Parts: sequence; structure tokens; C-alpha cells
Amino acid sequence: MVTTIPVAPTTTTVVSQVGTNNCRDIFEAGCLIKMEDTKQEEIVGQILTFHQNLGLMVLFSEGTGGGKSLIRFLNMRYFTNIRVVKEAPPNFKPPFSNCQPSEILTRLENEKRKKSQMSLKEPISLDGQKAFLAIFQTIERIRWEGKDIVVMESVRIREPYSPASVELISGDSLDSVVNRRTLEQISKILEQKESIASRVIAATGNKQIK
Repeated sequence: MVTTIPVAPTTTTVVSQVGTNNCRDIFEAGCLIKMEDTKQEEIVGQILTFHQNLGLMVLFSEGTGGGKSLIRFLNMRYFTNIRVVKEAPPNFKPPFSNCQPSEILTRLENEKRKKSQMSLKEPISLDGQKAFLAIFQTIERIRWEGKDIVVMESVRIREPYSPASVELISGDSLDSVVNRRTLEQISKILEQKESIASRVIAATGNKQIK
């Protein structure tokens, strides 16, 4: 028995339909599905997992004619005419044990969130970009908040991004040993931000700072 989801004749964002009960059934791990890409080419595979926030599906396709099996990470906005060919078996488990697709997708979501936090949402001075890059080499918990740099959710750096611009976020105590050490560490990094940023740019060919 083949179950079909009605879709528009043009490319439809399947993710936008995920809130319905039908789509929750369709995206159940273990289902064997068929669907078409933007070139009307058919893809067949077994769902390993689906991540609603990212709109990504992990699909397992067995090799045919001696070919290799494939694990595909698919952006579902580019697929339509999704059909369930076979329902998921009871207590479905992935056909391999050394990889958990749901964990991979969670990592992808975390990376997406991290990139969003690190992205520049308004014009930032060259000094600010160098300060961010220099600190990021040592501390990964760093993000932009307007034109301010927030480190470890406890320290804020305002323009002009010098050691004197470092302050604790309201509510944190300067008496805290951890906070005091964090302030000292960031201040030292900012004193050397020019040389640190220059080394990173030279080593990575980073063209984003300008």
C-alpha cells in the first residue's frame, strides 16, 4: 500500500507541512519512502531521522547491482510528491551501530546556532572584528550582541574594544575568582589582538575581516 501526501505542482517546502499529523507519520524513522527532487528524479530510501528545525532528513538507500549503500542528508525544501512505500517496522533500529543520525543533526543545529551568534548583524569596526577573532581562538563561548562582544555570558566588551572596555555583565560579582580570571584573560588577549588576528588571518587566509 502506498500512502501519498498531496503537494502543489511546483516545488513545495515540505518543512512547512510538518506541523500536521500526516507529516509526523510520514517522517517516522524506519519508513521506506519515495520522493522527487527539483529535476523530477525519484529518490527511494529509508528514513533514519528527520530534524524539523533544520528541515533536514537523513535517508538510507541500499546499494543495487553491487553498488554502495548511501546515507543522504537532504534539505527537504527541494523535494515534493513524498510517498510512503512501506511503513516503519516495530522497534526500528538503524542498519548500523557506529553512527546515530539524530546526534549528527543535533550537532548541525548547534553549529547553525553558533554561526548565527557569531555573524555580524550590523557594521562593526576593524578593531571589533580583530578583537572577536583574537578572543575566539581561546574562548568559543563568544557572540555578538549589537556592537558589543559577549564572552561566556558573563563579560561584555564595548567599543573601542580595548582592555579598558571590558566589564562584567550586570549581576555578576567581581569578587568571583572565575570572573576575575576571565576579565584578566580577556584583557590580555585584547592587548595582543593585533598580532593574534594577523597570525590567524595569515594562517587561514580569512578574507572576512576588512
